[in-house]
Amino acid sequence: MRNVSRGRGPLLNLSVSRLVACCAVVAALVSVSGVARAEESELEARRTAVQQNQTDPRARLEYGRALLGAGRAGEAMVELRRGIGMWNARGGEIALELHWELARAHLARHENGQAIVRCQIVRDKPGGGAFGRACSAEAWLATLRASESHTEIIEARKFTNIPTRVDYSLHTSEGIAYALELKYQEAEAELEAAIKLDPNALPAHIALGRLQVQEGKDGSAHLRRAVELAPNNADALFELARTLPKGPEPTVLLNRAVAERPSFAAAHRLIATIELSAGHLAPAKKAADTALRIDPTDIASHLVMGDVALAENRLDEALREGQAALSLVANSAAARQLLADAYARKGEIDLALENYQAAYGGDHSNPASLVNASVACLAAGRPTSAKAFGEKATQEFPDWGPGWVAFGDALVANQDSVSAKNAYDRARRAQGPVDQAALERKIATLK
Repeated sequence: MRNVSRGRGPLLNLSVSRLVACCAVVAALVSVSGVARAEESELEARRTAVQQNQTDPRARLEYGRALLGAGRAGEAMVELRRGIGMWNARGGEIALELHWELARAHLARHENGQAIVRCQIVRDKPGGGAFGRACSAEAWLATLRASESHTEIIEARKFTNIPTRVDYSLHTSEGIAYALELKYQEAEAELEAAIKLDPNALPAHIALGRLQVQEGKDGSAHLRRAVELAPNNADALFELARTLPKGPEPTVLLNRAVAERPSFAAAHRLIATIELSAGHLAPAKKAADTALRIDPTDIASHLVMGDVALAENRLDEALREGQAALSLVANSAAARQLLADAYARKGEIDLALENYQAAYGGDHSNPASLVNASVACLAAGRPTSAKAFGEKATQEFPDWGPGWVAFGDALVANQDSVSAKNAYDRARRAQGPVDQAALERKIATLK
């Protein structure tokens, strides 16, 4: 018996789960600067402040943060370097913060090595020891290297008189590092310590809410608090949206997020999956297209575009997106699942089964590969194979309703009506998306 973490229903039913499956990494690092970053709607005010205070490095720092929050990392780097150029020789905390923010801009551009170098520059400056270590702790987390982050935090704690905002960053980074190691109790304690230091800073609220969702708890309180603190913060809007149940609120929040940060690929992808699950194919395709234009190398964007193509019966395009995803992550079970569904729809059952088996081999927590293989075999006139896959699905995922429906259908095709009725009865009581009206009609035909 396996626990079902997610799953697609029968072959012709779409769901948003493949995107979640392929991107399920422990929560990515958010900025732990302790400031509520300005977003697109606030850029003009920050820009005006710089124009009115050309020699003020603090204005440059805040404008750089605003640009970074709006997803414009390249422009942020220009402003931050200007601030460094005018203030670096004078030293002080403002110079340290400019370099640290520049390291974050490198992280936003996936330039992790350059971010580490920039953090070392911070560390080597007078008074920069704790700042630089905290900067490095963030940078290592961006590459999911929790142990290195812990080491930097230990070194930072050796300094005395650590500023509150640096201490906040250390607690938040350590909480995220523990989360990466699946040490949830320790992670929550560190994030709560950060919130105690500064209840009005966003990052620990976002990280703690996200962690609680990951643990199966209700993390919406911390995420709603983050949105209350910074109603235009794209990260807070996005994280709250993806924790909420189906309904209009998630889409409203996501549209606000992409308005504040037009280059927010993950938010565009989530819009696509929500629209797709609602059967709104045109807006789903538009959002998926946008996500792919923002980052053509992102596997999740290729997968959601493939799901849209599959829903529109553009099977060759779905195959192309699956292959593109596989070229990015060679062992991607989600990409194999997409390919299998597309091949099954085309009637190429052998290629479909090859990919269903690879998908299940790569992800034993997802029942979709077994369920859809059973459905595909039945459609291809292979009732014996359909029965075998259906039986396997019910053995591994006994609480998953779509598996019992597929198994029942296969048993009917194998002229075993008694066992089929038992399977349908199990589907009535099981979890997952099951068309109850259709199920009752199937049972009625067996009486």
